[in-house]
Parts: sequence; C-alpha cells; structure tokens
Amino acid sequence: MRCLKCGRVLTRTSSCSCGFELVTSKVNLLVPMSHEQESEILCLLSPQKALFIRAERGDISAQMSLASMYLEGKEVTESRTKAIKWYTVAAVQGNPDAQNKLGELYVAEHDYISAAKWYSLAAEKGVAEAQGALGWLYTWGTGVTQNHQKALSLLTAAANKEIAFAQNGLGYLYNNGFGVAQSSAEAEKWYLMAAKQGYPEAQANLGFMYYNGDNGAKNYIEAAKWLQLAAEQGVSLAQNCLADLYRNGFGVLQDSKEAIKWYRLAAE
Repeated sequence: MRCLKCGRVLTRTSSCSCGFELVTSKVNLLVPMSHEQESEILCLLSPQKALFIRAERGDISAQMSLASMYLEGKEVTESRTKAIKWYTVAAVQGNPDAQNKLGELYVAEHDYISAAKWYSLAAEKGVAEAQGALGWLYTWGTGVTQNHQKALSLLTAAANKEIAFAQNGLGYLYNNGFGVAQSSAEAEKWYLMAAKQGYPEAQANLGFMYYNGDNGAKNYIEAAKWLQLAAEQGVSLAQNCLADLYRNGFGVLQDSKEAIKWYRLAAE
C-alpha cells in the first residue's frame, strides 16, 4: 500500500504526513487537505471515483451530478433512492435547484407534504418552477392547506417569469374568481400566454373560452384553432370538444369522419 501523493510505502495502520492514503483503493475522506492537494489526488482517480469523493467532501456540484447520474442511470445503475439521497444532501446545504428537484421527485411519488416542504424552500429563493408548483399545491390544497391568496401570489410570480404551467394556473384562478375578482379578460390573457408556449392544457382552456363565449361572443374559429392544438397533444376534453365542432360544422367544415376520429381518441 502506497501513498498516492508521495509514493511512501505504508502499513495497514500507518498514515502519511502529506495527507493522502490509499486504503483498499479508497481515499481517506476525513483527512483535511488543501484545494491543491485534493486536485492532485482526484487527478489520479477514475472520473466516477473522483466525483464520488468530491460529493462526499461536500462539493454541491458533484452531489448534483451524482444525483442526476443515479436518476437517469448514466454510468451507474439507476437508483431513484440514491438520487434522492444526493439531492437531499445538496438541498440541506441550501442549493435551490436541488430543493426544487426534490419537490418534483416527491410529487411523482405522491408525497405532496414532502414536495411542498422542498418547493417552499426553493420558492423562497426565487426559483420560478418551484413558485409555480407550490402555487398549484395551494390552489388545490394538496400537501398544504388550500389557500387561493397564496396560490395567486406564487403563480403570479412564476407566470411573470414566463413559466407556462403557472400562467395556465393563474388563468384558472381568474376564470373562476379564486383568490381574486373573477375576470374572463385576465383569464384569457394568461391562458393565451401559456398557449402560445405550447402548453396543451392552456390551449384547451383557451379553446373552451372561445367555444363558450366566456369573454364576449362565441368564436368557433378560434376555438377550433386552439382545441386542435390541444387535441393533437392528447388532451381528451379538447378532443371531445373538437369532435363536436366537426360534427356540427362550427368553425370548421362539417366532417363526420373527423368527428368520429376525435370522439374515438377522446374515449380511449
């Protein structure tokens, strides 16, 4: 067994005064070392081992990289548990991206209380996606006590940063008068912003507004335009409504075959 830095022969119980030691192919992570010393030792290791050591020694960027590798199964065996572990280590150190990612992962696991906890920390640091996601949780009272005023504040902050799902959520609040005075004009404004970014639920909501004439006269041509886009992205309610338009020839040429096609897709 030799020291990786100076090459001195070591016994199993000895340590090297230069701060490095090779023990069963692992670096002694507890030995204090300067940045220069650490860089030297890491250069002698494989990229994966070097990344692991940097992560163990508190390097947030390494912890984030390791978490991403485990989540996606890149160069390591995929492990959601290990991904959450490393994101948590980074999040506890105050990294907002890790906090936001944990929120996403816990939502996927339907652990909305944990999701709300991490989203809240990231939202406080101004992470737009976390603000929007937390706003949705407050809208529905999922993992938190329902609070439309908090939802409005959070969704507005995220919507102003061009987060499409937050713009759609804000449109929903205005359309229904939740936490704010009902305003079809404001609802249409925010739905339109999200719809132009390609967000399918907003395209559908905008189409429904034109179909129903929620902000003035009915406009079947505009309804068909936005419902078509949402339907093509798999929104079943949009597919059903689009089928109605084709069946009746509202805003489109009457086409029974198209109507049947969209009814069948909506029913799947």
